[in-house]
Amino acid sequence: MHFSLYFDFQKFIDKPEILFLRGFYLLKFSNQSMKWTYDHNVIFVREILHLVPWLHKYGTTERGEVWSKIADNFNAVEKPSFKVTQRSVRDRYSHMEKNHKTKVAHEERASGICPEESEVDQAMEEIIQLFEDHDRENEKLSDEKKKKAEEDVTKAEEMRRQSLETFKETQRRKESETPPKKKRASGSDTMNYLKEVSEAESKRRAEELELRRKEMEKQSELQREELKMRKQELDDK
Repeated sequence: MHFSLYFDFQKFIDKPEILFLRGFYLLKFSNQSMKWTYDHNVIFVREILHLVPWLHKYGTTERGEVWSKIADNFNAVEKPSFKVTQRSVRDRYSHMEKNHKTKVAHEERASGICPEESEVDQAMEEIIQLFEDHDRENEKLSDEKKKKAEEDVTKAEEMRRQSLETFKETQRRKESETPPKKKRASGSDTMNYLKEVSEAESKRRAEELELRRKEMEKQSELQREELKMRKQELDDK
């Protein structure tokens, strides 16, 4: 039985090694990873301190771009030469961070041992502290931002509830202030109304006639008095 395996060889730099295993032909690409030396490590920590990736939040595109820039800068160095990617420099930092913490813990347990720290050790101590401080601060800011967002949602809900209650109260007040609608008059109501109007009109006319009668009586009295006075004047002459 024969198997044909096709690969895009442009994606690989290393030459494949042909291995025979249990009657099958397999292609194995050797992982010729870069060998890190002390000089590489010195340049590495200096570049990290220069580009300060911790200023950007963990997991963000901005921090990833910083790691990419570090990788690009390393690949441009001729001596010592680098062959790295964004992923490999991040993995290298994680490896160095783990080794440094292990070394420090070992030295703290060993009483009386105070080895002289190299430039890489001193830089790693500072870099680790800066990453932890900024990550802790970013997490705190994220929690505060989340808390503020929750408070804003709660406040908005409360304002909406108050607005709804105010609207309902306004509606109830308007309904209480609105006079009741008049009922449509029935036939009996109309007759009663006309009767009341007629009685009121008759009363008004009677009062008016009584007033006129009194005025006429008063005028007659005045005329009689005037005639009496003239008659008296004639008699005196």
